[in-house]
Amino acid sequence: MAHLARDLGISDSALSKWCKEFGARGEEAFPGKGHQIPVEEEIRTLKRENEVLRQERDILKKALSIFAQPLIDQGNALLQQVSNLAASA
Repeated sequence: MAHLARDLGISDSALSKWCKEFGARGEEAFPGKGHQIPVEEEIRTLKRENEVLRQERDILKKALSIFAQPLIDQGNALLQQVSNLAASA
């Protein structure tokens, strides 16, 4: 193991510690971007999904305001007509 540690440029004790951790916990011994524990992976997935949902919501809000504007204009015109009729009566 000393030869391998030297080849990797790390201390014997570091390599020994890593081997023990891997033996005890498997891939969960080294969480990170490459090998995340299941809870961290789920959080990452949910954050990504949340961002997509926020973008979809924003698009739908913009679309609603665009498509609703003609109805708002018609409603305003109708109110103006009613107001004019009431004023002339």
